[in-house]
Amino acid sequence: MKNLLFIFIVFLNNYEINGQNESITIEASQKQWEIVNDNVMGGVSIGDFKIQNNRLIFFGKLSSKFNGGFASIRTRERIQLNSFEKINLKVIGDGNTYQIRIKDNLSNYYSYAQDFKTNGSEQQITLNLSEFKPVFRGTPLSLENFDKKLITELTFMIVSNKEPDFKLQIIEVAIN
Repeated sequence: MKNLLFIFIVFLNNYEINGQNESITIEASQKQWEIVNDNVMGGVSIGDFKIQNNRLIFFGKLSSKFNGGFASIRTRERIQLNSFEKINLKVIGDGNTYQIRIKDNLSNYYSYAQDFKTNGSEQQITLNLSEFKPVFRGTPLSLENFDKKLITELTFMIVSNKEPDFKLQIIEVAIN
């Protein structure tokens, strides 16, 4: 009976964790996303998303009023990294700089972040997982860079003390 229970637990664990050995492609339009804007801290920025033509389109307007200035979308999915080292993005941006944040544990108060600049055209952007730096509310932390084997949350964010309109089309996220 103990052996059967052990096998069942191993099966469940492998079933719930994506990406055992090969590259993981996250079709951005097929995941559950949620908005988290600066209104959680009293700001008034507007960020939203829609899915159109199999693309996740993240758009809105930032406001620096009331110490605001960020908008984000996130998805929570367990991604087992194994020996994966990179996140590859296929996006169409608007010239703004965006940030991608990852967490290895949902209960952590901090994330690991890396910026990427868009140019108005379709881009392939490669980000090394080892270059994601720990941050809390935009403040760098004295912790090691990301070196984990699991991602539990993936966030796209725009942060600015200016007040730009923004639009980021996320076509694909691949981890390899």
